[in-house]
Amino acid sequence: MNKHTTITTKIAAFSLAAVSCASLMLAPMNGIAAPLQNFCITASASSDNYKKDTVVLDNNRSVTLSAGKQRHWFSQNGKYQLTLTAYGNLVLKETNSGNTIWSTGLGNDYSSNRSFKLVMQTDGNLVLYDKNSKAKWDSRTLIKGGGNSYSLRLSNDGELYVYHYESGHSLWSSRSEIECTAKSNTLLRPSQCLTSKNRLYCAMMQQDGNFVIYRRNYGTDSVVWHTNTYNHKGAFLALQQDGNLVVYQSGRALYNSGTCYSPHAAYKLSLGDDGILRLVRKSDMREIWNASKGINKIEKMLDWAVKIAADDTHGYSQTNRLGPNYDCSSFVSSAAKQAGFRVSADLNTGTMKEAFKAAGFE
Repeated sequence: MNKHTTITTKIAAFSLAAVSCASLMLAPMNGIAAPLQNFCITASASSDNYKKDTVVLDNNRSVTLSAGKQRHWFSQNGKYQLTLTAYGNLVLKETNSGNTIWSTGLGNDYSSNRSFKLVMQTDGNLVLYDKNSKAKWDSRTLIKGGGNSYSLRLSNDGELYVYHYESGHSLWSSRSEIECTAKSNTLLRPSQCLTSKNRLYCAMMQQDGNFVIYRRNYGTDSVVWHTNTYNHKGAFLALQQDGNLVVYQSGRALYNSGTCYSPHAAYKLSLGDDGILRLVRKSDMREIWNASKGINKIEKMLDWAVKIAADDTHGYSQTNRLGPNYDCSSFVSSAAKQAGFRVSADLNTGTMKEAFKAAGFE
């Protein structure tokens, strides 16, 4: 992925200041306070793991169920079973316990005397059609001009995902969350992603090292938030047992959430239907961090500034100091204060430029 240059994504980069440790507020790329000795890699960060997974449907392939029939697929280790039921529901279960991990949520709304067709389309969209060729469910992963080689795969750890060969990325995943325990960390490898249950949002650990939340819109996806860690190929995301969310490359921390706790505990990272990534401590279900706090502040800051600048009665001018005396420095400072940022008394246009550059703005 190329370096983001739009105001929307630069705002997302600046939002790091609101979620990182205080010492990292203006330098999200300059190392992380999290102690590396507390981090142990519990799984391979290789992006080639997809080759070991069961291919449910390859590019431009489909499976059709005649009335009353079912179709089953199993992970390579046999621990997980995917079923296209006679009712047109796609269900992923643990083989031994029978516990449902994920499903399309269609239930038994459709009569079993109908036929269904599951298709891995050449546009990247996984679609479940009824006998009248009406789409009943899809992965919302239509890619415009993004190549035409995709597959639906089932991993040995129970993840169902749509894989794009050209980019090396998972475009959709049955997982909306990952968890770690007090004794082990959990990784999101390059190319892996989390998908909200409503399929509107995807949090992707990209091959270029950037961890990005996208809003899906059938080929016109937009960036919601990112860690600003592009140009670090091979980097991966770690949910640590100390509660810290960290992007690492070759043992070096590029970004963290600034949520280091002791003693170690179990944590859950989930992507909600509202597009917000939340980090929760499982023992008391307390939310200790989310990826929206800084974005909300920036939006509030800009909203306030635009309204003031558009209102002549406030006298926003370098020469006409009417009303609140908003010259260029005090104007931005006041906007930041209105949004809840802590602004030092010596902030001026010179220091402001350096602060924004350090936060990833151009």
